[in-house]
Amino acid sequence: MKNTFSIHSLLDEACHFFGLKSILYFLFLGMPLSVVYRSQKLLEIQTGHWLLFLLRCFATISLGVTWFYIIRFLVTQQAKLAKMTPEEALEAPNLFLLAYEMVCDNSFKWFWSSHLLTLSIPMHLYLYLESFKVQLTQTVTVSYILVGLLGAQSFAFSLFFLHTLAIPQKIIRNGENIQFTNSTLFFHCVALFSIVVIGMDCDAKVANFRNALGTLHILLLLPPILGTAYSINAIGNRKNIWTFKIVAVGCLLYHIFFVLPSCIHSNWNLSSFLVVIWENDCQTSITLDSIFMCFISALILKNNMRLSWIKTVFLFLLMPVLSPGAVFSWMYALVLNSQLQEEKENRAQNKYK
Repeated sequence: MKNTFSIHSLLDEACHFFGLKSILYFLFLGMPLSVVYRSQKLLEIQTGHWLLFLLRCFATISLGVTWFYIIRFLVTQQAKLAKMTPEEALEAPNLFLLAYEMVCDNSFKWFWSSHLLTLSIPMHLYLYLESFKVQLTQTVTVSYILVGLLGAQSFAFSLFFLHTLAIPQKIIRNGENIQFTNSTLFFHCVALFSIVVIGMDCDAKVANFRNALGTLHILLLLPPILGTAYSINAIGNRKNIWTFKIVAVGCLLYHIFFVLPSCIHSNWNLSSFLVVIWENDCQTSITLDSIFMCFISALILKNNMRLSWIKTVFLFLLMPVLSPGAVFSWMYALVLNSQLQEEKENRAQNKYK
């Protein structure tokens, strides 16, 4: 009998190979990914601009590398499920919750995983500000966030940074300022607390871990979905600067008083931090995503502060010591402060003309 190809048979094979939940996950991820893809096609990519070319290549590599390990994990776990009895399969943990649990069940794994989660908080604040500046629609803004939360943070923010650099100059808003709302600051402070709970409960109380993980994702999505991330303010103010500084202090305190002491009490040495990176596929994926995110955040600071490569590399190396979230958030507060002072000077010059 001839083998016939059909979409139905392909879906059957895919569901058997990856599992129905995994297939639905990828299909859902495809929706925001298609929106981001369409928005990227509108950009003016200059072939001679090395940074734009680097970001596009880097985004592709980060997605390919991080998801290579995730897919290998899904295939391995699906093979294990196939060998279980129906009763055992029903009691098996959710694969995506299991993936998160595998990256925070000891201090050294959580050292790397917490970097990605804490850095995501100020990076989303940065995304809110820049999405207004380059006039992204609510749909595109939420799509970038969903691609980061469901796909890979480094992939999403590489493309978003590329978007801010390559957007046509006529589209960029000038002379308008926005300020974060009180609800945005509150949501992100609660998000940081959720990260604390995730680190404490991932190997102790599964219910707390699941709730904290879900809360973190929801809180990062709520401001742009509700349209309450910021309000338009014609006069520059320091509220945004203090928002980044508060987040920076929160990330630093968490890193110093929770993450590092936990590693020290576990008889740490340099090899302890390196060995765990390759302990399982999920850990490898999230650690590489974390390192890639640190690199992207350092590039954003370099571009906005006009830093030399030596200073950029120094900031990149400082991130594991003081927390990536703390370093990026504090430095971006300095960026906003510089922009505010420049704006005041321009207003003063225009007043006396």
